[in-house]
Amino acid sequence: MGPAETDIRSAASEKWKVLKLLVFAVLICEVSAWTYHHGNLSMTWEKAREWCEIHFTNMVFIRNKIENKHLTETMPGKNPYYWIGIKKYDHTWMWVENNKTVPEDVKTWAPNEPSKRTNELCVELYINRPNHSGMWNNDPCDRLKMPLCYQVSCRNSTCHHGECIETIGNYTCECWPGFHGNNCEHAVSCIDLQFAANVKINCIDGYGKSQYKSFCNFSCDEGYELNGTRSVFCQKTGEWSDSTPTCLAVSCKDLQTPANVKISCPEEYGKSQYKSFCNFSCDEGYELNGTRSVFCQKTGEWSDSTPTCLVVSCIYLQIPANGNISCTGEHGKSQYKSFCNFSCDEGYELNGTRSVFCQKTGEWSDSTPTCLVVSCIDLQIPANGNINCTGEHGKSQYKSFCNFSCDEGYELNGTRSVFCQKTGEWSESTPTCLAWNGSFGKQKQVAIVSSVSGTVGLLLSGIPFVYLLSYLRKKKKENSHILKTNKEPVNTFENPAFEETEMNSLDL
Repeated sequence: MGPAETDIRSAASEKWKVLKLLVFAVLICEVSAWTYHHGNLSMTWEKAREWCEIHFTNMVFIRNKIENKHLTETMPGKNPYYWIGIKKYDHTWMWVENNKTVPEDVKTWAPNEPSKRTNELCVELYINRPNHSGMWNNDPCDRLKMPLCYQVSCRNSTCHHGECIETIGNYTCECWPGFHGNNCEHAVSCIDLQFAANVKINCIDGYGKSQYKSFCNFSCDEGYELNGTRSVFCQKTGEWSDSTPTCLAVSCKDLQTPANVKISCPEEYGKSQYKSFCNFSCDEGYELNGTRSVFCQKTGEWSDSTPTCLVVSCIYLQIPANGNISCTGEHGKSQYKSFCNFSCDEGYELNGTRSVFCQKTGEWSDSTPTCLVVSCIDLQIPANGNINCTGEHGKSQYKSFCNFSCDEGYELNGTRSVFCQKTGEWSESTPTCLAWNGSFGKQKQVAIVSSVSGTVGLLLSGIPFVYLLSYLRKKKKENSHILKTNKEPVNTFENPAFEETEMNSLDL
């Protein structure tokens, strides 16, 4: 030790040593091999810890009350206050060397300690103090006190791959499985691997080639697959974890042929083996649902799933406006061989085909027709007449309605109105307009009256006169359209002889 230190040698009796060995048997480092040291200069808690780590192992972190008592009884010196390796973190007292919580049965607090002051986070040990010697007190970490350190034989690097066991004044190394040597510096070796043709190997060696924990992965050349394990590792016993695998030529499982699927596979590389190539097609009226071809990969898997064949479908037909559609088919509506008929509502007629069928190409045999409103031929305006038409679909189309009239001095000869029927024909023929002749009309009237006069003899000879009058009135009514005259002044060719005869006849 330097002049700034006082070496505290373990002066306990053999009885003490045996007791300590029993108490710390579960610890990596036994207390019996430890030596305790303290400085002769006061310093803060952080400085004290740094000083102990530089010159020794660390600050003393008391693990039980026996160790606490041993320090109190064997520590020389006049200073009563020493920093130890315990500090408060997040309301918990911790050993700073291993960040573990100090157990309750280890704590040796002086009366009324620890205090609740938030700045008193570090722990001191009372030694050679009149009151409460060997007990703990919490105090602010920036107070100046003596450092109390310990020294052990075992260091982190003492045993490379094992546990360092402290003995009295010495240590031994207990090697971990897979290592050997005085300081556990050597790893166990496995025999070099021998591998078969077409096998590739890749090893990761942690401690050296073919040594403990060496890890090797196996793979095969393209077109081959492993027969055995994919990886091995060197065990602590010096043996590999498994046998070396071999590589066999890759085979894919035989392809299954679904309904309506046709398959063709060249046998250049062998049936269902690496690089085998197969093409798929469908029966007429069916189409592939999936890939058209597959090949056997180096992984032993086909490049894609086997496809299926679905019946060909045509696009769904739209019902024409003002029309109807009726379909039948063995596979279903709008599928291969489906057959559809079109018709139109009353007053409409098809513009296009009357039927279509779904072809193997997935297209209908013809375009969907339309329904056009029925049209009648355009009406001719009668000479010296007029026509007035209305209709919801347009002029001269289904349900169009037309009225006829004649110019002044003419009258209709035929129907007054017609309408366009669902057959595309007008309900009646177009009427004509005939000129109105007043004289001619009067002559017809006189002729009728004269014919009545000629029968007077018969009537007077046996038929009552009352019946005669009734008959004359009926005849006049039936011919009233002939007797119509125009009230406006017109040129007429009236014959006075006819007028007189008419009057004489009426006098009867």
